[in-house]
Amino acid sequence: PCYSVPNDRWIEWLEAADYEQQRHLFAELDGHPIVGLGTAYGDGQYQDQQRRVYGVDAGLIGLVPVDLPGLSTDYGSDQACARTGVYHVVTFDEPFRVIADDAGVLMFGEVVIDTDHDSDDDGDDSGEDDDRPGD
Repeated sequence: PCYSVPNDRWIEWLEAADYEQQRHLFAELDGHPIVGLGTAYGDGQYQDQQRRVYGVDAGLIGLVPVDLPGLSTDYGSDQACARTGVYHVVTFDEPFRVIADDAGVLMFGEVVIDTDHDSDDDGDDSGEDDDRPGD
């Protein structure tokens, strides 16, 4: 979310999400929900199940509504950002869940991003479930 939340509101959002105490962040800006889930290894590049690349800075992959006032567009067109992994525009037609498990797998509805390809999958699905409704 750090490339989408307006620069002048980034710290405001982090503080509202209690970033010093939480690994997975959720807070609203102007009534718009924003989610940031911590990756297994912080910054880098990660792929979803459709092989879309997500460039990560601030150790977070998240969701930011496209109608957020002041949404940062400093990084070019949606197509250019998708090619470079800055962000992807994904439409969710129905309510969905946001889940981060202990194995580094982040799920945003049907979008699944494994941020720890080297972890052993022991079948334990008891990881942390942020279970936040999405828009």
